[in-house]
Amino acid sequence: MKIIFQFNSQSRGKWIPEAIEIAKKRGGKLIGKDYQVEFTSTRDKDLSRLDFMVGTLKASKLFIDNEKYQSPELSYLISLIFNCEYKDPNSTRGRGKKMCSGKCIYNNSQDIMTLAERFCEILNPVLKEDFPDSFPSVDYQEELNLFHFNIENLEWLYQIGLAKSTDKIDSLRISELQKDTQIFEHDGNFEKAIGKYVEILKIDWIGGNFFDWNLRWVGGLFLELERYEQAIEVYKRYLEFYPDDDEISNLLNDLYETIGTKREFSTIRGERLIKKITIERDEEIQFTTIINDKIKENYLDFLKYHKSILEGNLFKKKFSVYKEVVKTKSHTVTAWKNLAYAYLEKRDFQNAIKCFERAIELGSKAQDTWMWCAGSYTEIGDYEKSVELYKKMLNIIDYNYFRNYIFQIFYCFEKVIDNQTTNKAIVKDIIDLYEQLKMNSMMDEELKSETKIVELCIDSIKN
Repeated sequence: MKIIFQFNSQSRGKWIPEAIEIAKKRGGKLIGKDYQVEFTSTRDKDLSRLDFMVGTLKASKLFIDNEKYQSPELSYLISLIFNCEYKDPNSTRGRGKKMCSGKCIYNNSQDIMTLAERFCEILNPVLKEDFPDSFPSVDYQEELNLFHFNIENLEWLYQIGLAKSTDKIDSLRISELQKDTQIFEHDGNFEKAIGKYVEILKIDWIGGNFFDWNLRWVGGLFLELERYEQAIEVYKRYLEFYPDDDEISNLLNDLYETIGTKREFSTIRGERLIKKITIERDEEIQFTTIINDKIKENYLDFLKYHKSILEGNLFKKKFSVYKEVVKTKSHTVTAWKNLAYAYLEKRDFQNAIKCFERAIELGSKAQDTWMWCAGSYTEIGDYEKSVELYKKMLNIIDYNYFRNYIFQIFYCFEKVIDNQTTNKAIVKDIIDLYEQLKMNSMMDEELKSETKIVELCIDSIKN
């Protein structure tokens, strides 16, 4: 069997440099801007690596015995099969067929069976060659059999969240199930979608990236079905895992009100939203700032962003989980950083500082970690420590965070001058910091465009 993997070497994909190294190592041919790398087995590890790195890019193509498969669905799905462990060729083919159908439906690209049958035409000879003695016969109609799930039975709520952080999570299985949820949701078959989400939740860990999202989503699907009692039970269980999620607490209160008053849930939610918007408008930041008018609009945008971070719910909702994680993963930067952001959203700046500093001690060079550590010192009024950290950041700040960095320092300055008892030497330190920042930006081609903003900040302070 002759397999050729082709990709665009000039693409902006994240893994292009690594893919090029593999192509060179395997004697790949550079034809124009495209690398072509030849393989003889579907189980070649370098083929698997190339698929992972660049397999989903639009320009990537797959050739099997000189026949080109250019369709994004086919190319992507065949490469997924190459990544399977091949312990069970029957299961492997089933996975590919299921994923193929899911992608087809989700993209509305063409008829399910047409694409699925074409996919099997390609895959059959591949598996026959790899498994001449055990290649099975499969009735592909089995893949279209209806999946049954009883949404009345909520026993599964206490069968989830049992996985531990040390358990090996079957990511491939989760990926398959996610495809199934897309199929059912696209068809409006929310009952069956819930069933597939439940399967995911049973094997996932509560501290994972999507466990909380998936459980919230199941609650949302029950709301779509207007099954409010079941939604209440789902959200109650959710709050057992994530008791700090104020959004779900409010949602649960609205559901209780719906059940108790028999009023429309959408009406109650709408009233809450209007009330929230009214409060936010009344409490809108009073932007009394001395910054130069030429950059005032940019600075006001920064202040809104700053406020949105401090009032966020992204990390706070998983606060209890992050506290447990640092007990077993106290050696990792991510564990401390997540907990720091949770404290930040809870406006517990003292504890946020401790966690950010622990992440920095462990070697974190992440600019947002340093910046929000300094920002937390600003919030508690320790301006000397805040400016000290901003100075240390001079060597790690880059274009992505430069504008925020400029305005974070100015925010600190405004806090300083609001404090009548503050040592005026801090203002001089801030000006010196800006002067150094100005020099750095003038010498860096990428940062030159920001020099004027730094100059206007300095003028604002001096005037």
